Amino acid sequence: MKKDKTIDMTKGSIWRHIIMFSIPMIIGNVFQQLYNMADTIIVGRTLGMNALAAVGACGSLVFLIIGFASGLTNGFVIMTSQRFGAGDLKGVRRSVGTGGIISIVFAALLTTVCVLGSRWILEIMNTPAEIMKDAYEYLVVICWGIPATMLYNYLSSIMRALGNSKTPLIFLLIASVLNIVLDFVCILVFKMGAMGAAVATVVSQGISGILCLLYIVKFFPTLHLQKEDWKLERGFTWAHLRLGIPMGTQMAVIASGAIAVQASLNGFGTVVVAGFTASIRIEQLVSQIMLSLGMTLATFVGQNYGARNLARIKKGVSITCILMAVLAVVGATLIIVFGRYLTLIFIDANEKNVEDVIRYACDFMTVTACFLPALGSIFIFRNTLQGIGQTGIVLAGSLVELGIRLACAFLLAVPFGYMGVAFAGPLAWLGAAVMLVFAFLFAARRLNREMTVME
Repeated sequence: MKKDKTIDMTKGSIWRHIIMFSIPMIIGNVFQQLYNMADTIIVGRTLGMNALAAVGACGSLVFLIIGFASGLTNGFVIMTSQRFGAGDLKGVRRSVGTGGIISIVFAALLTTVCVLGSRWILEIMNTPAEIMKDAYEYLVVICWGIPATMLYNYLSSIMRALGNSKTPLIFLLIASVLNIVLDFVCILVFKMGAMGAAVATVVSQGISGILCLLYIVKFFPTLHLQKEDWKLERGFTWAHLRLGIPMGTQMAVIASGAIAVQASLNGFGTVVVAGFTASIRIEQLVSQIMLSLGMTLATFVGQNYGARNLARIKKGVSITCILMAVLAVVGATLIIVFGRYLTLIFIDANEKNVEDVIRYACDFMTVTACFLPALGSIFIFRNTLQGIGQTGIVLAGSLVELGIRLACAFLLAVPFGYMGVAFAGPLAWLGAAVMLVFAFLFAARRLNREMTVME
């Protein structure tokens, strides 16, 4: 009999569950950022500053696409996690089948819309003319790869919802190594330019998705779906859409704010865009570690919500707050101390205007480092609220974040220039964090009353 690779997080040590589950996710997300950084490093060092800026100009758009896909699929598996925590294995299979069908539909729609709208969006963002060609070629390949992105995100999310975070890590590590190899092959051997980095990313992600599928078929007997599991029922389908669409939308809302910031920065020229590109890659490396801890909490809360164990949820949140505070302090220290040296990884030290690029990058990193505790709070309370199905308030928090980011990106850019734009994201984090903390306290009080009545 095949061993079922699921983990029940409703029992046992909370510290151990959170730490042991988060470690593979941290490693996986860090490696995912590392191979994204590898794209940037290889492009910057082999093709020059303009190509680096071209990839950077697409960064917020790629975040929009991948963020929406990831948020959507993570939302679908909230129901899977809750059904698993309740011991409803039939419900788990129905949830996986329903989410799978909806994911296929959204993958087709997203690919069509994004491929057709790529150039128009880059023009709206005021992308500098000298990098437009490379930026468009890079972006359109990423758009064609949306089905591969959806495949990996959905299947890895399913495994994590059932308590298995190690296997997606293994496949992501394989994809990371493959991506770096393909970067060199596509850029240096086949001379594909910046587009080669996008081809490498899409192919690698597709392979990791296929590996996830094969592993689930072999080692997750719980997920061996029957014909009836693939039937869409109106109520059950709506329950998944009610969870998935707000999460996908809130990621898109956040990304829209990043697009606004990028559009504002594009007006400052290629050197500023290059500096911002390097700095955002470094900041994302640190933030992905914090995000992984938050995503762990979503699975933990989802399972314990299904088991109706509010006390365990509260304790899990408290433990995660302690761990997140440590990560924020360590991350901020590393960014501030080593910012200059990290920036030089992305660009040749002998290239023209290199000191300006470093200065812009370090200024941005210093600002964001000081606000990492606020970002960590967002990851904790956003994922907790998602785990108990409160996706509406999460979306509202994202709208608050978007509003602050837009206001700062354009209003502060006039009197303060680049530094005004640099403060847009951090101030948005702070505003959203305050809202989500109060939303969690309100939700916890309401759940406590509901569960007391049920007892």
